[in-house]
Amino acid sequence: MLTITMLPSATIHGRVMVGTVPIGGAVVVIEEIAATTATDGSFVIDDVASGVTEPRLAPYRPRTATLTLHAGTNDINIDVEPFVMVRGTIRQHGTGVPNARLMVADGDNYHACYSDALGRFELPGMTAGHYTGGADTDTAFAELDWTVQARDIEQDIELDEEGRVDGVVVDNLNAPVANVVVRFEKVTASSSFDRGRCTTDSNGEFTCGHMAGGSYRPRVFFTENGQPDLHLDHEPISLPNGKARVDGLRLVVDARRLAIRGTVKDRSGASVARARVVASNGHEGNTAPLANVFTDDHGAFTFAGLAAGTYTLEADTGEATGTATAEAGSNATVVVGGCEPSRTANPTSKPAQRVVWDDRAELIGWDVPQSVHVGDPMTMTLYFKSLHSIDLPFDVFVHIAGGEHRWINADHTPQSGRCSTTGWNPGDVIVDRFSFPTGIDANGVANPAGAYSVEVGLFRGHAGGWQNMPTASTGPIASVRLEP
Repeated sequence: MLTITMLPSATIHGRVMVGTVPIGGAVVVIEEIAATTATDGSFVIDDVASGVTEPRLAPYRPRTATLTLHAGTNDINIDVEPFVMVRGTIRQHGTGVPNARLMVADGDNYHACYSDALGRFELPGMTAGHYTGGADTDTAFAELDWTVQARDIEQDIELDEEGRVDGVVVDNLNAPVANVVVRFEKVTASSSFDRGRCTTDSNGEFTCGHMAGGSYRPRVFFTENGQPDLHLDHEPISLPNGKARVDGLRLVVDARRLAIRGTVKDRSGASVARARVVASNGHEGNTAPLANVFTDDHGAFTFAGLAAGTYTLEADTGEATGTATAEAGSNATVVVGGCEPSRTANPTSKPAQRVVWDDRAELIGWDVPQSVHVGDPMTMTLYFKSLHSIDLPFDVFVHIAGGEHRWINADHTPQSGRCSTTGWNPGDVIVDRFSFPTGIDANGVANPAGAYSVEVGLFRGHAGGWQNMPTASTGPIASVRLEP
């Protein structure tokens, strides 16, 4: 018999203060219940569990890490750290730099701004604490490690990491390749600021700065969003330090622009007009939209100008979705509307012993690559067999775990969000193919090369209230190596 003990509920009548000064407009979160303070700093939160809890405030830091709540009404004052102002000048070679970007965070709070025409900056609303981050322009950067006291401070910044590479991008016929993105990525894990990025001009020439020195892998892209890099056979570039320069580098790439043509159909086989289709290779950033088109009256679509590689196609009608994979230069059909179950599967790897969750779902195999380059998307396939119906929607958690608490989060709903576990029928095999980036871990830190393990499970819920479907089989199912 399962016994569930419910803690008595508590109500909070609170006030947020800096000393004796009330703070209005602060967002207080307790046990995932949020409230915004009034102008007098007051707030009310009902029906939270009694006991010890950790309050969260945005954008403030409470002086007391925990609160003890009793059943019934609790009158509580939450004292927070006072705001301070950090201001200063961003310089390069001693001269103020306009429009330089500045970003710092203390783990919970993020602050960012740009310098003015004289290189001056201001970061209001900060609290005392330890901050890391950086400041940069297109040509140089500086890593920052600040300890901020509970008072306004003046903090100047010198952009002293300015290693650069000059060169040209040409295709296999020695013709210059214009308007492509060139990136130099650090071979070993480093600061997210430590990479060169630039765009070729009409003659295919480029100048990339912004590097601190070390070994850098050159990469070339048509766009920085959704497309793979152009095939490039070149050794990493070495810069001795942040003042070094390499001239005359020649990058030869496969600059073919290919197309994917296809049709969107529903489960009955009828063509679907005006469906939105998105194509992505897994290189998702925030600098450009993903390639997307709409189907015509016959359900047909065409993506043109794609780099060579494998793409995930996602179609959305507003009422139903579907996915497919296709190579650039090929044709594809995307089926929308519910799960795509099978009765058979042919995975490349199978478990030595059964992997079963709650006698409802079984992992019967997987396709996991032996290795991928850091920064390239990783594609894997999981094969689930439905044993009994599942009443609640569970997602698949996939963690690619390395050392030192490092892991890549590839959690997702099966078949790209359209195959909820509530739609699994006993006997069906759900083939779940998905891709995800490998450049950074779940905490936003660059991943180093090395061995990683693949952990899989089924879960539902939200932060602070996760629920895993029980299984007797724990531990990784496979391993993969991230290559430099």
